[in-house]
Amino acid sequence: MQFLLYQFLYYSGHHFGYLHNMKKEKKVRQYRSRQGRSDKQYESNMILFGISCAGLFIVIVLLLLF
Repeated sequence: MQFLLYQFLYYSGHHFGYLHNMKKEKKVRQYRSRQGRSDKQYESNMILFGISCAGLFIVIVLLLLF
């Protein structure tokens, strides 16, 4: 009986230590929308997307004015 208690305490402590270490080692999450693209490529895509949205906004405003 005592042997089973020691085993339980050993494995439960080992498992708790593993979970504790997992919480400490928090990695920076990469968002799924990148789909493996590098940071440089993602940044350039977002800049181009912003310029495109600004251009679309200007075209819509010009169409409404004239």
